[in-house]
Amino acid sequence: MPPGHSMGGRVALEVMPLVPHQEMQQAIAGSRFTIVPDCGHMSAVEQPEVASRALGGWLFTLV
Repeated sequence: MPPGHSMGGRVALEVMPLVPHQEMQQAIAGSRFTIVPDCGHMSAVEQPEVASRALGGWLFTLV
């Protein structure tokens, strides 16, 4: 299975349970899950620096 990286906003996770995100991460070998602070559902728009840093760091591990 290809690697994956999902992100969840801290505010959104107050509404949606964390468990499905954790289960998805555990099901995909080498995947990551990042919780983005001060963010809802649109992490790349609401916190672009944090989202870019998390995604870039993950991509770097694939090279």
